[in-house]
Amino acid sequence: MAVAYRLNILRAHQSREGVTMSAEYPKKYWWLILIVVPLAIAVIGILPQFTGKDEADSITISNTEFSGDLHFNTTDVIIKEFTQITGQSLNDHHLLTLIKKGVNLVRGKEYEAALPLFQEITKQVDLPSVQNNLGTLYASTGQYTEARKSYQRAIAQAPTDPHVQYNLGLLKYRDGEVESAKSHLMEASNIGAAKDIVRKIEGQKKEGTRENEPNNVFKQASNMTPGRTIEGALTEPSDADYFVFETPPTHRDMLEIQLQNHTDGYRPYLAIYNGQKNEFWHQGAENSGQDLSYRFPAIPSGKYYVYVGQWSNTAGQYALRVSALQKFDGFEPNEDLQTAAPLSMGKEAEANIMDSGDHDYFHFKTSSNFEKITLTLRNQSSTLRPYLVLYNGVKKELWHAGADNAGQDLRYEFQPAPNESYYVYVGQWSGTQGLYRLAVQYQ
Repeated sequence: MAVAYRLNILRAHQSREGVTMSAEYPKKYWWLILIVVPLAIAVIGILPQFTGKDEADSITISNTEFSGDLHFNTTDVIIKEFTQITGQSLNDHHLLTLIKKGVNLVRGKEYEAALPLFQEITKQVDLPSVQNNLGTLYASTGQYTEARKSYQRAIAQAPTDPHVQYNLGLLKYRDGEVESAKSHLMEASNIGAAKDIVRKIEGQKKEGTRENEPNNVFKQASNMTPGRTIEGALTEPSDADYFVFETPPTHRDMLEIQLQNHTDGYRPYLAIYNGQKNEFWHQGAENSGQDLSYRFPAIPSGKYYVYVGQWSNTAGQYALRVSALQKFDGFEPNEDLQTAAPLSMGKEAEANIMDSGDHDYFHFKTSSNFEKITLTLRNQSSTLRPYLVLYNGVKKELWHAGADNAGQDLRYEFQPAPNESYYVYVGQWSGTQGLYRLAVQYQ
């Protein structure tokens, strides 16, 4: 077919030149076949090298928790960046294989499988594009605290990189840090989705930087957004201001309410209510001109109301802000056995008990050659008094222990069943909180 195709081209060419084709024509130019056919075969062999190449500089990863798609750098970008930074070609065959394998896993949406590869890659080469990829994999597997760390490392090395600025902007926007998110997204203005989110933020800002009067009762409460300051005022002692906000999705977190007093003669009063309008905290300032603040654990996607009033017939101006403090660890949400986070054999999981209502569950599986398992909790805090429980695969409790003192470690050894799933619960006693490291080791 290639020969016939080339002969047709020759006929068309000769027809344009005014040459009349005859039955003898192919015989006359038989020698052209010896040139044309090998060239056609060579071209066909070369084409896949170009058509199969991904010319884009990033792979987009969709996530329902974000307002846009996260960006993951391709192999070509990493190789090019390595050359630009080091002045050398990336000739390490093992490293190249790891990078290509990791990128291909991401193309196949196997993010959990790609994560340990890029963790290893960052140990061998510290590049902004690699740190960005690691951050995106952390974010895609729900480890948002670690994702932030990786994005921030990437930005420290390449502050003008639009992809990492965009990714961190999305992460902060998801967590309610609107103004900080906006600054990152503006650094990624060549990404169309970044402009869309900035416009959305600007629209929210126009609607929510000041209280909307009247807001003297619950049903008139002014909307406020976590991470953004809203200006308010009590124009007279009988005035009262109500605000309402919703917490970021997915994670239970610590929130902080801050009232900054702008009037020396104003003595503020602050109260917080849950979504059912039940008060669970209030405080009045002891002195005029005093600020007020309060921290509390909040459920994900929860609704809360804030009341701002006064004591001693005072009035004045103030600024009100609610902030998500990012106190949850990278394994959240793992609040029950059904959402238990995977625990890798021989590796420590660094996590924290945020408050008395925080519960951490993990799971791991044994193999047929495990003779002994050692479960160790290393306390990283002088305040946490940990409580540890072990369950088997049918979620029956096998062992539990609580620390006698804050700051104490816990350890347990047992003979496991082969190919069995186990669950671990980490909690606290006496309303304590703090960081810890949990590890499962086998012999």
